[in-house]
Order: sequence, then C-alpha cells, then structure tokens
Amino acid sequence: MLGSQILTNDAAETMSIAIVGGGAAGAMLALNLLRQAPLRGSHITIIEPSTTLGAGVAYAPSRPEHRLNVAASRMTVLEEEPEDFSHWLLAQPQLVTDGDRAADGSVFPPRSLFGQYLHERLERAAQSTPRMHVEHLRDRAATIVPRAGGFLVETRHGRAIPADVLALCTGHPQVGLPPRLAALAGDHRVIAEPWSGHALTQIDRHARVLIVGTGLTMGDVVASLRAQGHAGPIMAVSRRGLLPRRRDPVNASELTIGIEGLPLSQMLRVLRALMRAEQPLPWPDVLDALRRSNGTIWQSWSTVERRRFLRHLRPYWDVHRFQAAPQIDAAVEAARDDGQLSVRAGTLVDARAGTALAVTFRPRGERRTERLEVDAVVNCTGTAYGTAIAGNGALASLAAAGAVRADPLGLGLDVDELGRARRADGTCNGALFVLGAPARGGLGEVTGASEIAVHARSVARQIALARSALPERVTSADLRRHVAGTVS
Repeated sequence: MLGSQILTNDAAETMSIAIVGGGAAGAMLALNLLRQAPLRGSHITIIEPSTTLGAGVAYAPSRPEHRLNVAASRMTVLEEEPEDFSHWLLAQPQLVTDGDRAADGSVFPPRSLFGQYLHERLERAAQSTPRMHVEHLRDRAATIVPRAGGFLVETRHGRAIPADVLALCTGHPQVGLPPRLAALAGDHRVIAEPWSGHALTQIDRHARVLIVGTGLTMGDVVASLRAQGHAGPIMAVSRRGLLPRRRDPVNASELTIGIEGLPLSQMLRVLRALMRAEQPLPWPDVLDALRRSNGTIWQSWSTVERRRFLRHLRPYWDVHRFQAAPQIDAAVEAARDDGQLSVRAGTLVDARAGTALAVTFRPRGERRTERLEVDAVVNCTGTAYGTAIAGNGALASLAAAGAVRADPLGLGLDVDELGRARRADGTCNGALFVLGAPARGGLGEVTGASEIAVHARSVARQIALARSALPERVTSADLRRHVAGTVS
C-alpha cells in the first residue's frame, strides 16, 4: 500500500521543496539539501513509489551478476568523503564476494548494493540533521500545476503537495520496443524490459535468443543467461555491431588535454593528433580526461554540433565511455569464444509472431535480407528519449502550462547550464530544476552516479543561496516571490 514515511520531523518549515523521483538523482539531491545550513527548517518531500530511496531502475534489487560498471572506489557521492561507498562496503564484508573482485583487487559489486548504500546514507543524514523535515511519499506525481511563486504537485492517490522549489528527478524514460518489433508487442516471448523482475528466467535454457542492442544491457543479459545455465544460441544485433570496451579497473590519471571550447571538428583533429603522436597518450587516460570535461565541452558546442555528434559519433563514444565491468566482459567473451554468442551489425526490417518469432534482418552494407527464426527476443536498445515528456503525465502537464519544454535534440527537457528548466518562451525558472537523465540535452552526460552527484551538490547550493539571501523571519509568500524571481 502506498503511504508516507517521515524520515525526520522537527521545527516549523520556511521552505517547501518537492523532489519528483526518488532514484539516485533524487536521493543525492535530498542528501545534499540536508547538508545546507541555510535550509534548516525546510520541508523536503520526495515523491517516489518505491520503498527504497536511491535505487530507481539502475540500482534496484536485481540479479547479482548485474554489476556496477565502475569500480566501487570511484563511485563518489560525498565531495568530502570520495571513497565513502568503498568504506561502507568494507564495513560489511559479507556483502562482497570473491566474484566481485577484479584481478587487481578492485571491487565491482552488484548494482543493487549502491542503491542500498544511498538509501542508508540518506536515512542516516535525515535522522541526524536538526530542524529538517523529510517526507518520503510513496506515490507518483500525476500532474504538476505552476502557480504564483511555486507549484502544486498532485499525486495519483489524491495528495496535493505545495512547493516553493521543484526538482524533477524522473530518470530515464520508459523503455519501449523498437518500431520494427511493434508487431511482437504483448507476446510473452518478447522481453521489452530485461530488468523487470525475473523476466529472463522464463526463457527456456535451449531457446534461440535474439538480443536487440549490443551495449551494456546486452552484456548483463548474456551474463544472466549463462549464470542460469542457458545452452541455446544467442545472437546480438545492432546497427554497427559495436560492443562496450572492458573497464580498466582503476585509472587514477589526472591528464588534462585542453580541448574545452573547441568546435567538434577541431576537437577531433586534436584527439587524432594526440593518438598518432610518436609517444601517443594512453587511450584510457584520454577518455578519463574527456569524461571529466564532458559537460564543459558539450555546453560549448552549438546545437548543430551536438546534433552532428549524436548522429555520427555517439555510438563510438558510448562503447568507450560506458565500459563493461571485467566480470561482464569476461562472460561476453566466453560466450563468443565457445560459439554460443554471435554479434552482427545490421538493421531490423520487420517481425512476425508464429510458432517461432520470425525477424527479418538486413546485414550492414548489404541489400539482401535474412529471416531469423528465434524463440525469444530481448530488447536492449535503451530508453526512448523522445518520449520523456509525452510518456510522463507530470512532465506533460508542466509542458502544457508552458513551464518546461523539450530540448532541441529530443533528449529530454531544455535546461540552462545550471540545470534550471527553460519555459516555453526560453526563460529559466530559478525554482524549477532538472537532474539526471532528463537534463542531458543541455548538460551533457549526467547519467553516471558521480556526474549526478556533482550536479546535485550544485543544485542544493543554488537553493541554499536563494534561501540565505532572505532574512530569518520570512513569510511563505515572500519566499515564493523571491525564489521564483531568480530568473536568467
């Protein structure tokens, strides 16, 4: 049953903050808000149907072979305690098995442990922070109504939550089948969301399996199938047939390459020169440098350059940027080496359901097509970002009111460099923030835990600055007028 949980309940509130979505982004924002002294006395409501805050889809309880693709030592959430997650794991040795360790000792634990860690850290912070009121409302936001100086969040179960400040932490849009597989929708042999419960365990161990997509999720699926003793053939297909690279367990390089602000074409020339030099820079170090600067680089590009990157370079960037945990990479390589897994480049033409699932496939660079007969299809194509607003009633209601708009690339919501939502007329609302995946169109890659943590700290500080600019005693109406007036 949906309900409310008061994590801490103290003095009278001076600011009401609503966080829509309690996955990693929502939990990290709440954790950082609790650390802001000017916000003492505020009321934070996290609207999230799950019992566990911090998990979301990415870090929800799942199969143990679904691992973090970054070593635990690099999962930084707290700025002043960069290895807090590692220390949390060390304090609970029963959580880490030999299979979680890479050859050099680095730990790549199950993803669900990071969700558990975030939940515990938030709960502890809420209970130990005086004069802060944090409520976990186990419900979903149905509509959000902008009103004078703030917002009213209406939930599916009839609650109305007034807010001076609103943070949208809604995560990735819901996964959908690719259009060419639409004819198979609803067929029990098609797994549209491989993370859902025990979906993969329903696949017969001798079934012919087609995986659509060859990214990180494909690796998770292959590892899970092999862990449950799957003996049938597995084929993975994607447009280019690219596989994620293996994660270098620990890469502490602090290399800087000074390409921030360069146009895309010039940046590529510099990178090629660095890689072709007489003493080329190590590719993992170059990637780390790009990752640290990705927001600055992305924001310096024009919309035309960003669109060009997405169209031509994104698949190649993704396989290097989003690397596989050593254990997942080993499972994929073992499946390829023993002939169970084949990876092919090409496109799907259509699909039909019969005694078997018949999928028409066109190999890359060829006109001919092939008919693939399989017993199960697993969708690993990722999220459909173009549905971020249309697929979410709360966001759609904000868009209808002109309070938010889609970003020009169709990746999510349009935001400025601080993560403030742009209204339909292009102005920014200083009381409406977007964190995590929905902000990637404006901020670049903000989907990894460390990147989300950095942005969550920034947003919490912005909210605290707005509050600290006011006298100690202030009416709710004064507060709403001040915060809403923080517009660029």
